Amino acid sequence: MQNKRELEYYATPSPMTDLARCPAGVLEGLPEAPADLMRVVRGCVVSDLMLTQIHQLPVPEGRNDPQIRPAAAMIERIQEFDLSPLVEPRPPLKRFLGNCRHFATLSCALFRHKGIPARVRAGFAGYFVPNTWTDHWIIEYWRPSDERWVRVDPQYDDAWAKEHHPNATSESLAENMYWSGGETWQRCRSGQLDPARCNMGGVNWGIGEVRGSVMFDLAALNQNEMLPWDTWGRMEAAYRSETDVAYDELLDSVSAVTSGDDFDEIRDLYDRNDDLRVPASLLPATVS
Repeated sequence: MQNKRELEYYATPSPMTDLARCPAGVLEGLPEAPADLMRVVRGCVVSDLMLTQIHQLPVPEGRNDPQIRPAAAMIERIQEFDLSPLVEPRPPLKRFLGNCRHFATLSCALFRHKGIPARVRAGFAGYFVPNTWTDHWIIEYWRPSDERWVRVDPQYDDAWAKEHHPNATSESLAENMYWSGGETWQRCRSGQLDPARCNMGGVNWGIGEVRGSVMFDLAALNQNEMLPWDTWGRMEAAYRSETDVAYDELLDSVSAVTSGDDFDEIRDLYDRNDDLRVPASLLPATVS
């Protein structure tokens, strides 16, 4: 049986996903089903690539949406363009302009708001570019009927999945063609995966990017869903491969814990290691 404390933890909003400050009206009418909640998010968040490639629209200039961390602040920005409840889909140019992290974090916030255990995962997807593992963030939610965590991509729906991978769904892609940061790290360390095939941000490649993903994933599993360009501890040096063997061995330990999905070990490792914990300066004020 799954750790009861684990399910309660991931069903409880974190400072990054707490929606208590949102006007009640904006959350009215939210559906109960996970698929429907993700559909709500897709109707109020868009990425620059989705604007240009799917909607054939220019990316608005002067928007700082991607720098917004808390889900409640994301909703505030959405309401600046349209005061309708979130369940009302927005035109693409009136949506929050974010990235996969924002899709995942807002989805996670809505799941927790509905009492559904959910968590953000940072890692690499193999379903965008052939022979390439692209930095991407998804979510996992607890499916009681199966008694397991289910991976799903909250940014791309089943229609997109089928268009690019016949017979695929958003869930099947995330379940079969996605590796968390720790899972990717383990494959690179064992020689199963060439880290040169791992890409972050469209321009950065290699093992340094995988090191960063290990850190983002651990933080997200501890309910600190950071921006994908945040850095803390020795991350900047790790991106440049200027850290030592001991640091990589620390990431070996982190990856074993996050891939093994032992809730108590995930929490303990993060809490007792200053090199791994996100500093209060990067978190919402309520954390500190």
